[in-house]
Amino acid sequence: MNTIVLENINCDFCKSTSSTEVLNGVDWEFQFSTEAKVVKCQRCNLIWLNPRPDEASIKYVYPSIYGFYAKPLNPKYTLKGFMKNILDSLSPTPLQFVHLDKRKGNILDVGCATGSTLYPFGYKNSLHDLSRRGWNAYGCEISEDAASTGNESGLSIQPCSFESANFENNFFDVVRFNEVLEHSPSPLIDLTKASKLLKSDGILIISVPNINSAAFHLFGKYWAGLDLPRHTYFYTPETLKNYFDKLGFEILADCTDSTVPDFYHSLKHFLHSTIFNKKNLPCSTDNKLNEIYKGKKRSRLLLFLGLYPLVKYFNSVGLGESYTVICKKK
Repeated sequence: MNTIVLENINCDFCKSTSSTEVLNGVDWEFQFSTEAKVVKCQRCNLIWLNPRPDEASIKYVYPSIYGFYAKPLNPKYTLKGFMKNILDSLSPTPLQFVHLDKRKGNILDVGCATGSTLYPFGYKNSLHDLSRRGWNAYGCEISEDAASTGNESGLSIQPCSFESANFENNFFDVVRFNEVLEHSPSPLIDLTKASKLLKSDGILIISVPNINSAAFHLFGKYWAGLDLPRHTYFYTPETLKNYFDKLGFEILADCTDSTVPDFYHSLKHFLHSTIFNKKNLPCSTDNKLNEIYKGKKRSRLLLFLGLYPLVKYFNSVGLGESYTVICKKK
């Protein structure tokens, strides 16, 4: 395994050097680090990973088996796909979909992976789907292999970080960060660049894990939205709005969304931990949850359906796991 070098950083938003520890967590997915520290700025309340992998080490925490880099498979005939179709049919149309259905033009999807999947909604409104529906679709992606896969399918994806991407200013009708800004080396730099790339009437679409969610308060360091050490920033609606105020963005609409699979994922982490096992286990390892539902597909489906009213309630009171916001420049 390649050596991951860590670096300490100041607060991205206000540059303060004063912070307090929020939690110590582990990498539940691939076990790249034994422990990671998350801190909170004492001045502006931004939360981030500190220390974090340095620029040269970032590629090492995204292995080839990282889910969004894989070529998408059609889940239509799988149990997981069946459950997702049921839950999707019960859910309202996601906020960003409503705004994308009203427009056409140039769209930039930052951190688009292969361009064929959109977390957590599968293919719908992915970069590939938008291109098929008449959008002029562009992307940038730090994984050269994922970008290559997308380009081979006919997309235009630059294989680089957003900061180093070469796009024309005032060109895009939409710039989207779909569950990506939490991976950013500097949200301030990325959002400043997004503002320059947008047309005067363009919109910014952002979805990020909400660390003020009910799921985080329930699961703490076991919350799937942490995804250490790949996630480097952890936002509340308030701390993200601080960036918009600073950069001159006006919020048009926002909401929080929880999904049953995400809540289930956090439950898996909790049951993988030393509370139930001799050591913290990665998600791919058999554990208590797998033991409980081994060969019991109907029971697992009933659990998913039983969790739906709970996550729906979290959304209704603004405590969903993902915060989505639609902005325009003032």
